[in-house]
Amino acid sequence: MWITQTAKTGAKNTAVQVVKREHQQTIIVKHIGTAHNSEELLSLQKQTEKYILENSGINPLFPELFGKEKQQTINEVEQVVNNLEVIKTNHTFIHTS
Repeated sequence: MWITQTAKTGAKNTAVQVVKREHQQTIIVKHIGTAHNSEELLSLQKQTEKYILENSGINPLFPELFGKEKQQTINEVEQVVNNLEVIKTNHTFIHTS
């Protein structure tokens, strides 16, 4: 699974990368860019999410929220999830022979 990783550079900027874990090592798949402020960081993170969707070869769990035809950022998906109502349900199953 590919994920977004951010790291501080020596010049106090933020590097944004696509990484994967393999054999207990983190491997950089692609360096997206270096952000100098928070606006650039948000832009690079959106580019990273788009790159992962298009190139990872893994289909999203919820394609209606995160698919290629309707690309939403993680922040937008979190807003949708936070607005969902939670309904507590209990199920009882009876085993009969």
